[in-house]
Amino acid sequence: GYPVVTRMYSRRVSSVCSDGYFDYQLLFDTISQKLLIIINMDMHDFIIVGGGACGLTAGLYAGRGGLKPMLLEKDAPGGQLLLTDNIENYPGIEHINGFELAQKMMQHAQKFGMEMKYEGVEEVNPFDDHVNLKTKNGEYNAKYVLFSLGSNPRRLGAPGEDEYRGKGVSYCATCDGAFYKDQECVIVGGGSSALDEGVALAEH
Repeated sequence: GYPVVTRMYSRRVSSVCSDGYFDYQLLFDTISQKLLIIINMDMHDFIIVGGGACGLTAGLYAGRGGLKPMLLEKDAPGGQLLLTDNIENYPGIEHINGFELAQKMMQHAQKFGMEMKYEGVEEVNPFDDHVNLKTKNGEYNAKYVLFSLGSNPRRLGAPGEDEYRGKGVSYCATCDGAFYKDQECVIVGGGSSALDEGVALAEH
């Protein structure tokens, strides 16, 4: 049990460190505290940080695979889906808005046991046998952690940009080019990404 383990470990250290430089009682107390933390630790199989399409998909597959996944998301699940008004290129669904699709993804993953927590991770501490995650509300420990943090496009900061995002303002020609077929469009930027978007948009 716990007391026997700590006493045995303390004797082993004492026999090695026999030069008198160590405070053996302090060492014993420190080891005892560490072991008590490990014994009482609530260990999760798999924690996913980020609740976009990637994180929700991971939660679904992990649940179906027999794990007990937990997903930590500081905002609403769905990521950039929540900023998308019309989706016409999701296989099997002819038309859906981003919020609806995000909700369906979350419910599907929860059906297979994914636990959802609305908390943002503020600190990550990796150890040899687990990872410790700290949020404003507490700490979580897991054998495995997946970071599905997504991405955010670089914005112009122009008036009306946020208001018309997904309703005329787009950040992906491959995704949304078909919505603007035979219409006049403007591409902002002059780097290689802008040229790639121009080529994709020209197909429409």
